[in-house]
Amino acid sequence: MVKTEDLNFIDAFRELDGRQLAEVRERLVTGRYRGGQAIFQEGDPGLAMYFILEGSVQICRRTQQGTRQLIERIRSGHVFGEMAIIDGGPRSATALAVGDTKLAVLGRKDFEALMEAQPRIAALLLRRISRMLSLRLRRTNAML
Repeated sequence: MVKTEDLNFIDAFRELDGRQLAEVRERLVTGRYRGGQAIFQEGDPGLAMYFILEGSVQICRRTQQGTRQLIERIRSGHVFGEMAIIDGGPRSATALAVGDTKLAVLGRKDFEALMEAQPRIAALLLRRISRMLSLRLRRTNAML
């Protein structure tokens, strides 16, 4: 189980009070990955979203030439893998651990159960995640 103190610096949880954070924590599991290890691959079903507790993650896509192109490097305190949870589509990219990485994992079914049982908590999480997605899209647009 994930410790509450590990979640205090996760951006997506900043609007949650102690009781709300405990409600989310009960649905999280810990995942540990070694450097270079794939967390998920482009095209995989989106079964979970991930909150980085320690380490960082590279988000990459395969180019038409078959090489890997870095899209973004996400550091501790942030979420990734949320798009597939929100839209139900397959993974749009590959996520690779950079060095030893510790994650808090929220499965799709657990997130759906949270939305059903605690809509206020789910709304707060979705608002924070939407802001992060918006910032990522703005950065991408600026690069283009």
